Amino acid sequence: MNKQRVLGLGHECAGAFTPIRGFDLAIVPRRIVLDKAGVDTALAAGASGDFGRKVVGLIGTGTEEDPVRGVSFADGGQARAPWVFGADGRGSTVARALGLEKQRPMRGEMSFAYAYWRGIPNDGYGGFQIELGRVLTTAPVEDGLHMFIAAGPPEMVHGSKADRRRAYLEFVRGFPESVSADVLDKAELVTDVVTAPETLMRGFFRRAAGPGWALVGDAGHFKHPGTAQGIGDAVEQAIHVADALSRSNGTLDGYEAWRDARAAEHYEWSFAWGSFPRPENEAMFRGLASDPQAGQDLRDSFSRLVEPSQVLTSARLERWFGAPS
Repeated sequence: MNKQRVLGLGHECAGAFTPIRGFDLAIVPRRIVLDKAGVDTALAAGASGDFGRKVVGLIGTGTEEDPVRGVSFADGGQARAPWVFGADGRGSTVARALGLEKQRPMRGEMSFAYAYWRGIPNDGYGGFQIELGRVLTTAPVEDGLHMFIAAGPPEMVHGSKADRRRAYLEFVRGFPESVSADVLDKAELVTDVVTAPETLMRGFFRRAAGPGWALVGDAGHFKHPGTAQGIGDAVEQAIHVADALSRSNGTLDGYEAWRDARAAEHYEWSFAWGSFPRPENEAMFRGLASDPQAGQDLRDSFSRLVEPSQVLTSARLERWFGAPS
């Protein structure tokens, strides 16, 4: 469980998040842990599971005349249902079967590489060290592990598996303020290095719902992962869809408008975090570090209590950068 520290071009702002229902800390679970918890919860609530079968298509075209009524499997089998929810990621099989196009594209600049370590001391903080042209994201996770995410130039993820591992290790060692060489020498890299080129992190929206179907999470809308919004958005969207359809005569008529409103500012904000830090950003980080309320607003933008426009207000930008002449 983590507080947040942002060390931006030499300026630090750190602290806890504003409490939500009594909780003021963040968690960063691995997907293998989070996904299992979600499946176990659904099964315990009475859902039935059908595992090890690949969905390859839909029953129905998703129109008013021919609503989606289930899925077809690679082994020739079918599963019928009144609703199909595509929670299957940015390369969604459901979206592809429906012929849904990507809209409102955006792109960042940096590539990512990440891995998990054992033996990194946990001081209770996760966060970012931001330097010109490169960013290291750090976060303690469950089971005593620690995640380091390297965000840098495209060539960082090029070459062989050994080349990518070597580039990642060299990158992490370039941030001694966040993790010292002595600590890294004693720690153990316990997973492969996973890499994601910039081309895999380009944003979009897809249509959110139609007759018999809906998309949640990255299947319907993909932000840059630099602000770590994806899992939270997916859970919130799943709750919204479940609540809407649990009502008598429930529909998803307002789902897309609600999703898009929730995403509006954070979409572009995420791609600002996915771009290379530049010298002119220094005034902003200095301002965030010197203004406690601005620093708190920055932290709370990650938990979606605050919109990005409330962090970088006109008054703050004029104070930090100087009023335009």
